[in-house]
Amino acid sequence: FPTRRSSDLTMAESAQFTVLMDDALALELGVDILGAVPDVFHADGAKKSISAPGVGNYLTVGKAAALTRQLIGEQGLREHSFVHAHGTGTPQNRVTESVILDRVAEAFGIRQWPVTAIKAFVGHSLGSSGGDQLAAALGSFAHNQIPGIRSIDHIADDVHRQHLDFAMDHVRHDN
Repeated sequence: FPTRRSSDLTMAESAQFTVLMDDALALELGVDILGAVPDVFHADGAKKSISAPGVGNYLTVGKAAALTRQLIGEQGLREHSFVHAHGTGTPQNRVTESVILDRVAEAFGIRQWPVTAIKAFVGHSLGSSGGDQLAAALGSFAHNQIPGIRSIDHIADDVHRQHLDFAMDHVRHDN
């Protein structure tokens, strides 16, 4: 999404692990429950990446938004959700990803969907960027803060953002 300063895109490696368990077992053991996985969505067939989006990308994001609405209601989706974008900032990716997010936000009546990108802090990990995003999203909920995209000084002109709100600074959210 951003126009990056030339030194800001960093290739990285990282590792995470996430422990998933039955909710009854988690309660029995008294573990800290940071989130839930109510469903898993995959793009259709041979998934194309964000830089060459197929219909599966629209369906995947739309299904996730619909499930969020089902779980926390219209107002919850519109006022208490946010997106951790892939956000590499390359010209092709920023345009195609922002189109998908902007159209889904519009379809669900979201006026200004907060968007962040953890890669601004950790770089683009080669094998586990999804784990980076999961850890950051759980941290956002645990600490009521959406991290700002601090490695940029402005959003590129070709980014679609009629219904998106890019967090340039950290955003506190109390819910």
